[in-house]
Amino acid sequence: MKKAILILSILIIGLFLIGCTTPQPQITPKPPIVTGLLSFKSLDDSQSTLEGVNNLVLANNKFAIDYYNKLDSNPKHLGKNIFFSPFSISTALAMTYEGANGQTAKEIRDVFYFPQNDILRQSSFAKIYNTLNENASKGNYNLSIANSLWNEKTYEFKPSFYDTINNYYYGTSTPVDFKNSPEEQRQLINNWVLDQTNQKIEELLPKDSIDIDTRLVLTNAIYFKGTWLNEFKKENTILSKFFSSKENTINTLMMNQTNEFNYYNDSNFQYLELPYKGEDISMIVILPKSIYFECLNETQSQNCGEQIQYNFIIPIAEQLSNLNNKLNKTKVNVSLPKFKFTTDYKMSDDLKEMGILQAFTDFADFFKMDSRKEVKISEVYHKAFVEVNEEGTEAAAATGVVMIKTTSVQPTEIIEFNANHPFAFIIKDNINEEILFIGKIIDPAKE
Repeated sequence: MKKAILILSILIIGLFLIGCTTPQPQITPKPPIVTGLLSFKSLDDSQSTLEGVNNLVLANNKFAIDYYNKLDSNPKHLGKNIFFSPFSISTALAMTYEGANGQTAKEIRDVFYFPQNDILRQSSFAKIYNTLNENASKGNYNLSIANSLWNEKTYEFKPSFYDTINNYYYGTSTPVDFKNSPEEQRQLINNWVLDQTNQKIEELLPKDSIDIDTRLVLTNAIYFKGTWLNEFKKENTILSKFFSSKENTINTLMMNQTNEFNYYNDSNFQYLELPYKGEDISMIVILPKSIYFECLNETQSQNCGEQIQYNFIIPIAEQLSNLNNKLNKTKVNVSLPKFKFTTDYKMSDDLKEMGILQAFTDFADFFKMDSRKEVKISEVYHKAFVEVNEEGTEAAAATGVVMIKTTSVQPTEIIEFNANHPFAFIIKDNINEEILFIGKIIDPAKE
């Protein structure tokens, strides 16, 4: 039996609040363990429009490119692979945004480009979820999405906040006892995450991340399982050189095949679409072109030939959205490395530099979820895993937003697409053009 292909993503939002202990009357069932297709009800997308959905998708994708470039330009990540799930991050922060107010809301909205109109934003998210569900129901791959609120049972949040999350994101709430048994609740949430990710994400909430001041943890998980439409034959995988940097060449396993693929190139990049079975989801490989120098004379022969382009900025979201209109079926010789690695990010400093400031201070305003306004973000954690092989792709991602209490044209020849040097890639939903995952390979041999 062929190896299963898997894409997963998890987001965790932990909200730690202080305040009185008004009993929480709401008792809702524990969220179901999700397997297979999206197993939640059809969400309320009755007021969504095509323009609204397109605008939200563009907003999510703009954040994806912004954060990719943020990571890529950070000296801490120099020479390191990049991988994260922008769709999961945007979804989790959208649910957090539903509880934000005033300047706190504005800063989150500006960084994530969320539409300000509540109904338009909420119904558009619902429409995206429903579309993903509809496509998954065709049976070509398995896809599931799960959201959950874990609220301190003695603390009262606004019913309107619960209603918004339930109606537009299907985030059900589970009362838990953070005040008396925080460690047990941490394990409970971690076990839920483990179940949602097919045992891929362990200990998402680290030790001491939950304490007696925790009042709410919000979780989101996305899971995808599929195979390449055109699998690579294992017998064609060979050991080859990957030019990771000017100083470093790596021997890595390179997959090879010749087939017809959607392909496009411009002055900077080659673009190759590798669809998964069903063709509703694809990987787009963005390979920077090598730079060629002319020999001025024989004494300058060291400047002749090919120079690898190691550092590059990928196209903006609008350009990637228009890529479908430029891709053409072309016969391509594809060489792509197998790779498997994990990433680990603390996002708070990046988000502050991008413009989310008040949410991390004692002046944070989350009035739409809590009338006391006694919550601020402490740290945002994101972990991700990806593996690409002959059968397809396996990936997992996890994000934790922890909040603590306040003190206050088609060519005729066969194209060569040789990804033997750093490249970027995205995994996207082809119906809405939503970027689900995005990454960059610097070292395919590094785990």
